[in-house]
Amino acid sequence: MRNSRFFTVATAVVALLVMLGMVVMSSGVLGLIFDREPELDSYYLLKAALPGWS
Repeated sequence: MRNSRFFTVATAVVALLVMLGMVVMSSGVLGLIFDREPELDSYYLLKAALPGWS
């Protein structure tokens, strides 16, 4: 069962990518809800969520 760890990691990576995609697609809605700044877009949302990402 050496493949079970690979599938666990792959599933976690896919889930994180799906969540990140959902956040990026809904960034406009999240910006209106949390920041009240209409010009907030996915770039600034990602920069706030991931400080090391540029």
